[in-house]
Amino acid sequence: MRAQARAPFTCYHNYELHSVQAGDVLDGDLAEYALATGCPVDELTDDDGQESEGDPRDGELDITAPTAAVLAWVGDDKDRAAQALAAEKVTEKPRTGLVTALEKLAPADES
Repeated sequence: MRAQARAPFTCYHNYELHSVQAGDVLDGDLAEYALATGCPVDELTDDDGQESEGDPRDGELDITAPTAAVLAWVGDDKDRAAQALAAEKVTEKPRTGLVTALEKLAPADES
């Protein structure tokens, strides 16, 4: 299941506080929770009206994608987290929430 935020909101799910921006794409349990609890989200479907079953981890990193989409691409892969963190840090305005989440996942620099 996937859902897209219509407006910014914050919710507490699975022992974590999630700050969601308008346009962010949520997936899995968080999307189900947001839909079930009345958060300002819309369920995403494919063009044919069927729920999207695509794996968010397929494809290349799109650092311009919403925070939730970048985190879905990373999953629990430390190498992907490091790649996304490096890419986000060189953007004009790094997103602090994304950087914080990626720093928790990425291996620490051993310089």
